[in-house]
Amino acid sequence: MPGQLQQERPFLWLCISAICTKSVEQQAALGLRTREILARQLLVEAERSTDLLLGLLTLVSWGRFFDRGKPEFSVYLSLASSMISDLGIDRSYGEDPAASISCFSQQGHRRRLQARLKPTNEHRRALLACFVMNSFASSLMKFDSLRWRPYIEGALQNLSDNPECPGDQVLIAMARIAKVSQDASGAINARPDDDDAVGVPILHVKLLRSSLEYVRSQFSQELLQNKVILTYLYSTEALINGIALVQRGPHSLYNRTSDSRRLEILHQCLQSAKSTVETYLSFAPDVYPGMNIIFMMFFRHGTQLLYKLLILDDPEWDQAWAREEVDVRSAKVILESFYKA
Repeated sequence: MPGQLQQERPFLWLCISAICTKSVEQQAALGLRTREILARQLLVEAERSTDLLLGLLTLVSWGRFFDRGKPEFSVYLSLASSMISDLGIDRSYGEDPAASISCFSQQGHRRRLQARLKPTNEHRRALLACFVMNSFASSLMKFDSLRWRPYIEGALQNLSDNPECPGDQVLIAMARIAKVSQDASGAINARPDDDDAVGVPILHVKLLRSSLEYVRSQFSQELLQNKVILTYLYSTEALINGIALVQRGPHSLYNRTSDSRRLEILHQCLQSAKSTVETYLSFAPDVYPGMNIIFMMFFRHGTQLLYKLLILDDPEWDQAWAREEVDVRSAKVILESFYKA
């Protein structure tokens, strides 16, 4: 299998090799080589292939191993999203997006379009993985996301009906959760025209909670016991409840300090952020090196929310209770032990 992968997907194999090598010098050299290949094949040769797409998604997930302090994550993710479109994975098979707008005659001067790829489960996985990373990057890093479209639902349904490995069900669950996360991000960034619409934030929270609960109810017990899926669920739950911390003018949910509903949401926010951090810290130490960047975002977001809640200056918010609920000292000890391991 490794030999076959190396032969059929040479760039993907190179990216995996660059990430997995334990030599810092070799990792830097292989990382440079991946960037050189991308520059030549994408820009000079204008090549688009499944191999390059899978390699890009690998770099998006684990490129931190040779991070040079530059915004490579956003560059790789943008390139992957663009390639999804260039390869036609984001459209129904047989659909020609240029047919209706082409100004050329179908005879003699027909545009030469790259042949559409007939979608496979490999392409569906790539599409869903790109959507998941886009959605959470949008939610947690204010990154423009790949929006949910019917073709994504179609890819998800096809993969669900024809799974080829256990990881397919995990990816499908991630995509379902990512859809809710994307909706939550839209609610947080929305700017209602009516300044008197004081109930809108609470309505958003209620609807988003219901959406996430529905998604959760569709999962098997095996998925609900999967720590990866639990981390995704808790982080999205924290994102939704975090709407209570968003300040938007004098009539916002943030400033309605007498609203008991907001206080309940803040309590739920603390619990979900706490669950995110605790689940993250419950993994075995040898698992952390292989975690992708989304998990780092989850942990960072969870700790940021906890910090905001621990110092929240609000007459109805009990800081003492919050500090009792969050054992910061234990979390610090666990993290230190991981870095020493």
